[in-house]
Amino acid sequence: MGATKRIGELMIRMSPSGQGPGRDPGPRTRFTAVRFGNVLGSRGSVVPTFEAQIERGGPVTVTHPEMTRYFMSLTEAVRLTLQAAVFTQGGDIFLLDMGEPLRIDELARRLIRLRGLRPEVDIPIRYIGPRPGEKFHEELVGADERLEPTSHPRIFRVHGPLNLDPSAFWEGVEELIALAEASRREALTARLWALLRQWSSVLPG
Repeated sequence: MGATKRIGELMIRMSPSGQGPGRDPGPRTRFTAVRFGNVLGSRGSVVPTFEAQIERGGPVTVTHPEMTRYFMSLTEAVRLTLQAAVFTQGGDIFLLDMGEPLRIDELARRLIRLRGLRPEVDIPIRYIGPRPGEKFHEELVGADERLEPTSHPRIFRVHGPLNLDPSAFWEGVEELIALAEASRREALTARLWALLRQWSSVLPG
C-alpha cells in the first residue's frame, strides 16, 4: 500500500498543474494530495477489528506492544482535507498534523476498558508480530522533505526534490495500468517496485 501511495503522490506532483517538470500554466483541473495517518472508524481502520474481537470475547490481536500509529477522527480528516483543497495551487502535497502517535497496544487496552472489561484478565491480548515490510513507527515526512506552514495551524505543504523525466514517468504509469488490467499480479508487483527503485535514484532519500 505504501508503494502505491508513493506512486499516487508522484502522479500528483507530475500532473500538468503540478510543480515539477512539464508544468502547464494554462487553465487545468488542480490536483492535490493530502498525507495523514489512520482515520478512526474508516474502512480498514483497526478499531472495528478490535471491537469485533472484544465482542467475541477475544483474543484481541496486536502486532507488537511497541508499534505506534497516528490516529485522527473521520470528522477531522474530512474537514482538514477540504480545507487543504482551498490552499492548493495544483500539484501540491499537504500534510495534516496528526498530533502525537499512539501505541496500538494502548488503543486496544482502552477499547477493552471502555466496555468495562479488564485487558488480559477478561479479554486476552495476543501479539502476532509485524507483517513483512511493516514499520514499527509511521514516517509522515521524508528525510529530503521540508514542511511549509499554511494559514491553517494544522495543515502544512510538503516540499521535496522532483527530478523525474515526465515522459518516462508516465510511460511507467501506463505500464502499471496495463499489467493491472491484464490481472498479472506478480508482474505488476515486481514492476511497481522496480520503478520505485529507479525513480528513487533521482529522488534523494
